Amino acid sequence: MKNKELKFKLPKKIRILNVTFKVDYNKSEGGGFFDFGENTIGIGTKHLDRDPEAVFEIFVHEIGEAIHCLLNTRYQAGGNERDYVFVQDHKQFQNHITILSGIIHEQLLK
Repeated sequence: MKNKELKFKLPKKIRILNVTFKVDYNKSEGGGFFDFGENTIGIGTKHLDRDPEAVFEIFVHEIGEAIHCLLNTRYQAGGNERDYVFVQDHKQFQNHITILSGIIHEQLLK
């Protein structure tokens, strides 16, 4: 994708299955997060001008992780609250990809 400029939307909300997540953008941060309890996704846009692919990857990562939570395929790993294990069979994996690709196509790409 480095050969062609990546163009994508920065929506204020993202709908994932039956849940709407508010999207907060932070120009001083470079990473991302999502809060399932608050239905919020945070995206750092610090590097948007020089590396839009990295910001897009962060967005897709957070959406993908939210999908895993909604499909009940993401679990807490051990005693570390910031580490997760993803457990799914091939059908669940395909469901995840179908949901993710639909969100990217319908809500993110220009």
